[in-house]
Amino acid sequence: MKLSANQIIHKVEGLIGKQKEILVGLSRHIHDHPETAFQEFEASKRIAALLEEAGFHVERNVAGISTAIKATFSSSQDGPAVAFLAEYDALPEIGHACGHNLIAASSVGAAMALTELVEETGGSVILLGTPAEENGGGKIMMIHGGAFDDVDFSLMMHPANRSLIGRNSTACSELVIEFTGRPAHSSKPEEGIDALYPLIQVFNEIQRQQQNYPPKVKINGIITAGGTASNVIVDKACGKFLIRAAKRDQVQMVIDQLTHFSANEAEKIGAGFAFSYDEIYAERYPNEVLEERFKTYMEMQGEKMEVADPEEPAGSSDIGNVSMIMPIIHPYVSITNPEVAQHTREYAAASASERADEVILKSAVALIAVGYELLQDEKLRKDTLETFKTGIQSYSQSY
Repeated sequence: MKLSANQIIHKVEGLIGKQKEILVGLSRHIHDHPETAFQEFEASKRIAALLEEAGFHVERNVAGISTAIKATFSSSQDGPAVAFLAEYDALPEIGHACGHNLIAASSVGAAMALTELVEETGGSVILLGTPAEENGGGKIMMIHGGAFDDVDFSLMMHPANRSLIGRNSTACSELVIEFTGRPAHSSKPEEGIDALYPLIQVFNEIQRQQQNYPPKVKINGIITAGGTASNVIVDKACGKFLIRAAKRDQVQMVIDQLTHFSANEAEKIGAGFAFSYDEIYAERYPNEVLEERFKTYMEMQGEKMEVADPEEPAGSSDIGNVSMIMPIIHPYVSITNPEVAQHTREYAAASASERADEVILKSAVALIAVGYELLQDEKLRKDTLETFKTGIQSYSQSY
């Protein structure tokens, strides 16, 4: 029998309430022991231990990432697999200034609580510990490594300074371009090959092409190597370029254009050329059907949620790549006022506040409620998948 939203939230609130001390303790421990991308050994170890104690089958070193984990709890009945995603990497120097400790605690709480209901619904509950969101694209690596192959739906929340559903994100990647030349004294420049010259031409090309790029394409570049003395022809020059765009394919287009231009410029003067770029963080397609369900359960707990303006500038996250292959949610829940920006020391402090603890518990309730609905409501699954397919088809038709 399908339950009403009131019946569901009554059913799950008690499950999360029993875990309050565990979840707040997990969040505070991760916050107090910040670990940066791919170094989240303590966080992943603690989460794995909690899940094993709760009866999950836990895999470590998932997709070849030493701090990635996959924990699975399956019922005796067939059914869909619902995954909760836990981020736990911190920022260098300023720690958990993006609040990933809250993401980890709320997802772990939802996963552990849902195990108490999964025998009733059928299906599987999965917790994916996804490292290196801030820098490295852990989820993208886990996609390539097959960690998401048996997952049907992925759910997570993200702390913020506003409470929003339906927020998109920007596609991005960092491109590194290197030129190698031949040193010479500046009194005899003809004896050298100036590696700095083609790099400067790349910056000029970006300025020339800006008007031809699609709307919302933004490129910011710096020179990380360009010589150490003005009287020596530079034999090594390197630039880093952060490319942002509305779509993943647009980022790839810019990368292809700049690397082709750079290769030509290097060839003209006989310089060596090399390039590399990070995995491209795709734009995000949050599932409208599921995010509305999350909104319902948060507002039943007294948390007002707004619908994001699609034109408002947004950051980037590797959850976008997951949203290209399955329905996901990535709602934002405020832990502080809008004046406190993320990636600041003030926000890091807010991530260990009493308000943050409250948000963990309320978000876990909403996450488990959405997960429970997915496991027991075939029509919701159908509507969710139709919305997902429509979004992906729309994306495909635009290129």
